[in-house]
Amino acid sequence: MRQSAVSTVEKRKRGPTMGRGLMKALGGSKGGKKMKIEVDPAIGRPKDRVESAKFSSQVGVVARDVLPVPRKWKEIDVQSALNPCIDHMQIHMDVNMDKPGVKQCVIDRLKSSSRQQRYRLHQHYKKFANLQEAKRNKPAQVSDQQQWELLCDYFESPEFKNQSQANSNNRKKKCELSTLPDERLSPLFKMKLSGQKGDDCDMIELYKTTHENVKGKWSSDVAKENWELMVEKKEKYAEEGIEKSEQEIVTEVLGHANGYIKGLGYGPKPPGKRNSQLHKELEDTRAELEESRTDKEAYKSTVDALTDQLKEQAAQIAKLMAFMQAGGSSVAEEGNQELDDSNNS
Repeated sequence: MRQSAVSTVEKRKRGPTMGRGLMKALGGSKGGKKMKIEVDPAIGRPKDRVESAKFSSQVGVVARDVLPVPRKWKEIDVQSALNPCIDHMQIHMDVNMDKPGVKQCVIDRLKSSSRQQRYRLHQHYKKFANLQEAKRNKPAQVSDQQQWELLCDYFESPEFKNQSQANSNNRKKKCELSTLPDERLSPLFKMKLSGQKGDDCDMIELYKTTHENVKGKWSSDVAKENWELMVEKKEKYAEEGIEKSEQEIVTEVLGHANGYIKGLGYGPKPPGKRNSQLHKELEDTRAELEESRTDKEAYKSTVDALTDQLKEQAAQIAKLMAFMQAGGSSVAEEGNQELDDSNNS
C-alpha cells in the first residue's frame, strides 16, 4: 500500500500561464484598459523587460487557447487562424501593429509557441503504449478529438519519427555552449553587455562575452575558433574596403537556422532573402532617383541657358527692328522731297 501511494504522488509543477499577471496589472478584466506594447522589429520583441515578459506570456495564452495545433506550420491559414489570434492579442494589449514588421514578429512568436505546444502534446502522446490508446486519451488543452487523432497519426508517421531522431542526434553533437542562461541572452541584456544602446551592439564582442566565463575560459574550443574567425574576417574586410556589419560577419561564421543566428539565442535575426531583395530594390530606386535628379538639374541648366539666349536674341531683334524702322522713315522723307521738287519744276 505504501509503495502504491508513493508511486502515485507526482512532483508539483508550474502550470500553464493563464494571463492573470496581465489582468492584475490592468486592474481586472472589466477595467477596459490595455497595456501599451512597443515591439521592436529588429529584435522581434519589446525592448522593455516588463513589456517583453507580458507580451511573451500573452502570446503563449493565445497560442494555447485560440490557435489550433497544426502538424506543420504551413497548414495554418492566415485568415481563419492567424488573424483571430492577432485580434485576441489586441483585446488586452495595444500592440504597435501599424509599424512595418511588427505583425510578422507576432506571427513568428505564435509559430514558436505552436511548436512548443506540439512538443508538449507529443510528450503526452508518448505516455501510452500504442496509437489507439493514445487516441483515447485526449489531453485537456486540445478541444477537438479529430485534431488530436490527426496529431497522433502524425506522431506515429515515419516522417515525424525520422525528423525527431535527426533533431536528437543534432542536439547531441552540439558542442558550442553559451556560458550564460537563456534568459540573460535577451536583447536588452545584449546591449548592456556591450555598454552600448540601441542597435549599435557589437555582436562579435557579445559572442565572446557569452561564451567565456568570468575567468576568461572559453566554453569550448569550437566557440574560441569561431570568435577568432570573426575577428579575422572583420580585419580582412576592413583592409579590403568591404563594408560588413558585425552581425553579418557573425551570421557568416555561425550560419543561421529558421530565422535566428546560431549561438546568440533569440533576438538578432539574419537578413532574409525577401529583406535582401527589398534592400536591393530600395538601393536601385535610390540610384534611379539620384540619376533622375542629376538629369533634371542638367535639363534645368540647359533650359536656363536657352532662355538667356532667347532673351538676348529678342533684344537684338528689337534693336534691329528699331534701326530698320528709323532707316525706313528717312528714305520715305527723301523720296517725298524729290517728288515735291519735280512737281515744282
